[in-house]
Amino acid sequence: MASRGEVCRGPGEEPDSDTLLPPKKQLDQYFKAFEMKTQFFSTYHPDVIEEAVLTHLRNVAKVEPNINSKKYKLKFQLNSKDEGVENEQ
Repeated sequence: MASRGEVCRGPGEEPDSDTLLPPKKQLDQYFKAFEMKTQFFSTYHPDVIEEAVLTHLRNVAKVEPNINSKKYKLKFQLNSKDEGVENEQ
């Protein structure tokens, strides 16, 4: 049986919905207002996804994103060689 807050992803291992921790930020119903190319859908807990993206941006891309405190929304800019900017190391 899963411990409190643990998400299981195997046959016969799905915890009851009351054992999952609620998201830290508000989740609204998805509404496609306009075409965006930077969106994705997942069954993972939103806090896990946000932390993974933040870790990658900070540790690998060396970027500090602007984090929305009320929504799962991050803003950041990545410069590439195609844009005429070389990565400094």
